[in-house]
Amino acid sequence: MIGVEYLLRQTGQPLQNVDLDSKETEVMFKDLVEEEEWPDCSHLVEAIIVRLCGIHKSPKKQGKDTLTRWTLILQDYHKIQ
Repeated sequence: MIGVEYLLRQTGQPLQNVDLDSKETEVMFKDLVEEEEWPDCSHLVEAIIVRLCGIHKSPKKQGKDTLTRWTLILQDYHKIQ
């Protein structure tokens, strides 16, 4: 599982330490998936996004531009896919 290995390298923590029931996770996923798909959302995808939220806690400067936290999370998520 490439995603799990990537997150382990980024955080040094196993995926099991992710809080799947956090409010932040729910908010992020509502932006990511269609409302009718929410109950069927993969727990692995959810755990990956939660872990990425822990990695990217704030926006980052890139040259003169600023990358939002959500942009950073999605960039890493697409690398995992």
